[in-house]
Parts: sequence; structure tokens; C-alpha cells
Amino acid sequence: MLIRIRTVALEGRTSKGAGVSRTPVGAVLFDFHQTLFQVEAGESWIGAACTGIGRDTALPEIETLLTQVNAAREFPDVVEGQKGRDRSPEAHRSATLFWLHAGGVDEQLADALYERLLDPSGWHPYRDTAATLAELSRIGVPVGVISNTGWDLRKTFEHYGLAGHVKSFTLSCEHGMEKPDPDFFRLACAELSSPPEETLMVGDNPLSDGGAVAAGMMCHLFPPAPPHASRGLWTILRLVDPWTE
Repeated sequence: MLIRIRTVALEGRTSKGAGVSRTPVGAVLFDFHQTLFQVEAGESWIGAACTGIGRDTALPEIETLLTQVNAAREFPDVVEGQKGRDRSPEAHRSATLFWLHAGGVDEQLADALYERLLDPSGWHPYRDTAATLAELSRIGVPVGVISNTGWDLRKTFEHYGLAGHVKSFTLSCEHGMEKPDPDFFRLACAELSSPPEETLMVGDNPLSDGGAVAAGMMCHLFPPAPPHASRGLWTILRLVDPWTE
């Protein structure tokens, strides 16, 4: 879903034959979860955690536990406990364990589930993530990642050989700030050495990622997509350079 691509009069940047001037996109800022990567399925998450601590757990047991954990997300005290959790690693761990315990998960398994959440192998890039990042790198467009997260995402990009395509990682847990705070987006632009008005934000959440507009940025949002699917990220290349064939 395209929110808005601002246009201004700029000499020398006109589309072929149209006489229309556009704001140049000098850099691209990506959200992480559900934009570039998707987390593994809940059954896989619990199964891997159980295996890691030597528990032989049958699928029906895993499904029952997953149902309990998902239901616990809606408990009022759990919802309240998640507020501000991405502002530090400590807050994120505490809030996540509180949620898991509320869902009936014992302490040993809760710790294992948390460690699995941080494991790069539990996250999967969308089918077109690698090619899109590589092409942006090839044409010289700086790429940054901005995320509300409680841990260092760099390891996940390194795991998949994608870290070399990313100039900056602006992570909430390292700055004590979260999207949609406009100052958080401005900080990300500064780390990319790109003015907000020339930086394109790409995400999936109208509330958090759409906050980039308040920072003066262009913003492009995608609808939900299943894991391992093509995300449609190739469209970003056309927004960056709409004059190419």
C-alpha cells in the first residue's frame, strides 16, 4: 500500500518525456519483521526450543502450548507489560518471559523459547529480500534497517550473508526509542547520512512504520505476506529510480 510519494520541482531529475520532476530517493530505510524477514511458525519455534533442552514433545502438546501462549497475548496484564519493552534488551527479555509464563510455560522452556527467538536460524528472509538489497547496493543506494527490537539484528543479517548490503542498523533497544517516534526516524536518517525528505521508509505497519511521514520521509507500506513468499520488494527499485526501464 503506497501512502505517499512526495514530489517537488528539482532541476535535472525529470522522468523520460513526461516533464515531471520528483523528489530523488537518496537512501532506503527498511523495517525488519514482516518486511525483510519473517519469524518461523509457532510450532517450529516451540519444537526447536523443546529439542534444545532435550524434551521429546509430541505435536499435539506443542499445539496445545501454542494455543495457550497465543491466548495469553490478550491478557490485560500481559498487554500492559509489553509497553516499552523494545527500549532495552533487559526490558524485552523481562516482558517476553512474563508473557510466556502467563501462557503456562515453565521457566526452563520459557528461557529456551526466548533464546530461540534470538537465534538467526529462526528467522527467514522473504524470497526477494537478498536480491533487492544486493541491487540497491549495486546501484549505490545506501540501505538502513530500523526496528523496534530487543536484541541485535546484525547477527541475523550476517547469518544470511546480507550484512554487507546494510550501511546502518538503528535499533530501539540501543537508543531507548521506538517507532513511531519521529525523532527515532530522524536518527536513522542521520546514521544513513541522508536527509529525511530524500529517504524512503519501507515497512508493513501503518501505525509504527507510517510514523516516518511525521519525520518528513516518504513511506511505502506492504500488506501481509506468508513466510518464504516474494514480498514485492522489487517495486522499491522502481521508486528509487523510476526512470529506468
